[in-house]
Amino acid sequence: MSLVSQRLKQSKFENISHEAILSLLIATNLLKDVHNKICEERGISYQHFNILRILKGVHPNGHPRCEISARMVDRSPDITRLINKLVKDGLVKRTKSPEDRRQSVAIITQKGMDLLSGLNAKLQEFAVKFEESVGEEDLKKLIAICDRILMIK
Repeated sequence: MSLVSQRLKQSKFENISHEAILSLLIATNLLKDVHNKICEERGISYQHFNILRILKGVHPNGHPRCEISARMVDRSPDITRLINKLVKDGLVKRTKSPEDRRQSVAIITQKGMDLLSGLNAKLQEFAVKFEESVGEEDLKKLIAICDRILMIK
C-alpha cells in the first residue's frame, strides 16, 4: 500500500495516473507547508519570499510588476498588494522605470537581502534533508519527469 493510499485511507484509485496525480499533489502540499512555515517564522509569506528571491536575482536592478508576476512559482493575481507590503516593511523600494516613466520598478533593499540570507539558510537545511532522503539520481529523474508534466497542455 502506497503512502498516498494510507494518507487518503483509500486502497483503490480510478487508475495509476489518478494515484500518481494525487501523490504529486500531496507531496507538493508538504513541500509548500515546509516553505510556508520557514517563511512565516520570519514574518513573510512564501509569495513574499518568492518576490524577494526574484528581485535578488537582478540586484542591484529591479523588475516591473508584470515581470515579477511572470517569474513567480505560485502566480498571484494580486501582485501589487504583495509588493506594497514588502515596500511598507522596507524590504523593497519602488522607482520609476527609466524606459517608461509610467511604470514602477521594484528593487530589493539591503534589509530584504538580509532577510533572504536568514531564510536561505533554513531552506538550504531542508534542501539537504530532501536530497539525502530522495537521492541525487532520483532528483534528476524527478526533474525530468516534472519537465515532461509541464509540457502537457
